[in-house]
Amino acid sequence: HKLYTQGISCWHINVAENNALWRVFVPNTDGVAIKTTLGRLKKSLNCRKRNIVADQVEYIDYLSDHYKPHPGAIGYEQTFHKAKFYEFEREFRLALTFNLDCREFGANVHEALQKMLRGHPTYRAELASRDKKRRAFLQKGPYVETDLKELIEELIVSPYAPEWFFDMVCELVHSEVGSEIPIRASSARTFPSISG
Repeated sequence: HKLYTQGISCWHINVAENNALWRVFVPNTDGVAIKTTLGRLKKSLNCRKRNIVADQVEYIDYLSDHYKPHPGAIGYEQTFHKAKFYEFEREFRLALTFNLDCREFGANVHEALQKMLRGHPTYRAELASRDKKRRAFLQKGPYVETDLKELIEELIVSPYAPEWFFDMVCELVHSEVGSEIPIRASSARTFPSISG
C-alpha cells in the first residue's frame, strides 16, 4: 500500500489564452484564470523551509522516450514528465513533497502520512504541540501560505461565464484580496460568432 506523497500546483505557460484549457479545466463555464509571472509566483510563496521544487513539464512518448534531467527539480523527473498527448497544456509545475517535509520536522514519515491523510482527529495537534517549527506543515498539510496581492497580476474570468458570475468574482476579490487587483472577462468573449 503506497501513499501519494506529493502536492502539485500546475500552471500554463503561454502569452495568450488557450480555448482548449478553458474547455478542459472549466467545463461548467464558471471559473477564473490567474495571470502571473515566475517572479511574482516566487515572491508570493512563504515556503518556510518547505521542500518545493519547480520546473517546466517535459512531454515524452512513454513507449520510446526516457525521462530527461530537470535542473530545477533534480530527482523529481517522474513528476515533471507527461505524455505528448498533453503538450498543448505547456505546463509549469510546483511540487511539494510531504515525506521530506515530515523528515524536516522530525516526524515519522509513514506514521504522519497515514494519520494525516486519513483525517486522524488529534494527530496534527499532538505533533504540532511538540515543536512550534512543525506547525506550518503539520497543522495545514499541503497548504503553503501565499500573498495573493503579490501573486495575482490579473484575474481573467471564463469566456463562458454568465454576467452574474463576473460580478460576483469582482465583489469577492475586491473585498477579500484588494480593490487594486485587475479583473477582466476573457478576450474570447469578444470573438465574433460564426454561423452556418
